[in-house]
Amino acid sequence: MPDGGVTRIYEAADGARLRTVSWPDPPTAKGHILFAGGKRDFIERHSETYHRLLGAGYGLTALDWRDQGLSARGSVRDDRLFQMMAGDFRLIAKDVAALHPAPLILMAHSMGAHMMLRVLAEDADLRAATDRAILFAPMLGIAAPLPSWLMGMVAWSQTMVGNARGRPPGQPEYGPVYRSQARCDRLTTDRTRFDEGFSFIEAESGLAAGGASWGWLYGAYRSMVALTRPGVLEGVDTPILILLGSDERIVDPAAIRKAVRRLPHAKLHIITGGRHELQLESDKIQQQVWTAVDDFLS
Repeated sequence: MPDGGVTRIYEAADGARLRTVSWPDPPTAKGHILFAGGKRDFIERHSETYHRLLGAGYGLTALDWRDQGLSARGSVRDDRLFQMMAGDFRLIAKDVAALHPAPLILMAHSMGAHMMLRVLAEDADLRAATDRAILFAPMLGIAAPLPSWLMGMVAWSQTMVGNARGRPPGQPEYGPVYRSQARCDRLTTDRTRFDEGFSFIEAESGLAAGGASWGWLYGAYRSMVALTRPGVLEGVDTPILILLGSDERIVDPAAIRKAVRRLPHAKLHIITGGRHELQLESDKIQQQVWTAVDDFLS
């Protein structure tokens, strides 16, 4: 992790603990970036990105979503998690905007990108405070063998019979399976960067998290459906850059393309050879990513 980061603990509306780490704005900051990872992520996992952004002259705040990292675990029913995360993000984003005079830039990956887009759509004050947003492989649909509506119904039925904490196939508890080559291949072409995240878990076991539950999946489905309702995306007038790997296999590229067509000021940039975790990709692929980001921010 870069030197100089300051940990701050927020208290959510229900009293849950929310962890952030902030680095101060330099004297001539280009902006202050509020960064969030995806499902199972934790702040430390994206350290390389923080070094890059701080070195480029930005201030930075990174957050741990509720139920992962060192934020509160198990504080709410899984099927209500997305609703609570939206409130959590609104609380943190407005405080960050108030604390830092530099332009607010939102940046997030996968599930985190979904949450940022959702709150931007719901909150006019946050839209007014946000200069622009950068979304890496946003979770606007999930790549799965089942149609989205059917997957949502299965998740709903499992939740209704009291199995919200149960796990769908392919979503085990945290363990050695998460280090498999098959999993790496779905996420990134760079095994070294893939492995690096586990070193943080070895140093702090509390960072570990398992796969999605049926309740999480049902909450995700409801949240994605809400974003696709007529007029919702059309009301997000924030300039947005969306980056999508050409070899994406975790989120649904078709859903992302549909959303881009509806967002008034969104640009889609395809990263050749990129998989899901673009910020943990090889140097060659990351060069494409950060060239696109630099062009957008300048």
